[in-house]
Amino acid sequence: DDIETVRGLAAHFVHSSAGNIAFTQNTSTGVSIAANGLAWRSGDNVVLPECEFPSNFYPWLNLEPRGVQLRRVPAPTGHAAVDDIAAAIDHRTRVVAVSAVQYSNGHRYDLAALGDLCRRHDTLLVVDGTQSVGALAMDVTSWNIDVLAVSSHKWMLGPSGIGFAHLSNRALERIRPDIVGWLSVRD
Repeated sequence: DDIETVRGLAAHFVHSSAGNIAFTQNTSTGVSIAANGLAWRSGDNVVLPECEFPSNFYPWLNLEPRGVQLRRVPAPTGHAAVDDIAAAIDHRTRVVAVSAVQYSNGHRYDLAALGDLCRRHDTLLVVDGTQSVGALAMDVTSWNIDVLAVSSHKWMLGPSGIGFAHLSNRALERIRPDIVGWLSVRD
């Protein structure tokens, strides 16, 4: 009962549904659920700002041996412009990955604009929410965020080693978890 209560609270906190929340160890694990769970084909690509925090960079970099291209959007002022992110997207873009708030300078991305952009291109929007959730409002539903990965040790004021991920229904249709255990299946 406690697990479902906490899942519901996390969902309410980011405007999701309890069935769309998974508990994770940290942001890297949440991002890796998306990175490792998609059926990649050689030539697919991921678009992300060049200054992303390692938790939202290394899981994507790890896909390069599979033929997945990382398109690093220049961030000369410490963040990439939404128009530059849009220009990097093509018909082989499967994911746009950003941090809600850039760790190095506090820049806040327009997640609603990025979510709309990703919907138009049938691309998943994956967001590192660790620097924002708990301090700023987050609405994964109206902003069309497909995956939101959060560690609790920042603004959620929790311990290290625990976090959660929101996965939209669209993400749940496309992502097949690559790590499973007895608590990840029904009955």
